[in-house]
Amino acid sequence: MVDTTAVLDYGSLIYITLQRAKNAREVEAKGAELEAELVKQGITVVDVDMAAFKKAADAAYEKLGFTALRAQIYKEIGKN
Repeated sequence: MVDTTAVLDYGSLIYITLQRAKNAREVEAKGAELEAELVKQGITVVDVDMAAFKKAADAAYEKLGFTALRAQIYKEIGKN
C-alpha cells in the first residue's frame, strides 16, 4: 500500500537518516539515497526555507541564552 499524499519535512528526513547511519559522514552519504527512496515510494519531500529557519533558530538560541555556547561550538568544529 502506498500513500501518495504523504509529506515528509527535511527535519524528519534527517531524523530517519540519523537512525540508519553510524556517523556524520554516513548521514551525508545516505541522505540523498534515503530521500530518493522515499520519493520513489510516493512521499513528497518539502524543502525548508533556510533563511526563515535560521532566523527562528537565532531567536531560540538568544531566548535560551545559548548564543555564546553555539559560537564556541561553531568555532571548535570550524563552522562560521
